[in-house]
Amino acid sequence: NHYVAVADAKAIALVGANVTFGALLLAASPNDTLALILTWIATAMFGAAALIGSVALYPRLSKNSSSTIYWEGIANRGSPENYFASLRALDETGVERAYATENFYVSRVLQAKYRITRWCIILSVIGFILAFIRIAIA
Repeated sequence: NHYVAVADAKAIALVGANVTFGALLLAASPNDTLALILTWIATAMFGAAALIGSVALYPRLSKNSSSTIYWEGIANRGSPENYFASLRALDETGVERAYATENFYVSRVLQAKYRITRWCIILSVIGFILAFIRIAIA
């Protein structure tokens, strides 16, 4: 779960940076037509990056609601006693299977989060390039 927190922190930082740079770019709106067009396109890139980065923050629920490790599966047990009973019923192979299953689902979540974050970075870079060109010509 540490890796999920790291992925979320990256997405939050990117969302915050994109919102900030988009707002700063709009605050200093130029009079020149080309610079104005670049401002709007760069701001659109920053906005799209912020929206896409926000999607990476959306929680993804495990497909395994009967897990003995994942919080949703634990809560579905109904009581601490029921959860304890399910843990006691596991042998060594069952514990290994439970961890393997949970690791698989967490890996899928991380894969999706980082794929989305990668697109956020790409759009951010495009926005920065356009913003620098706009600043250079204004």
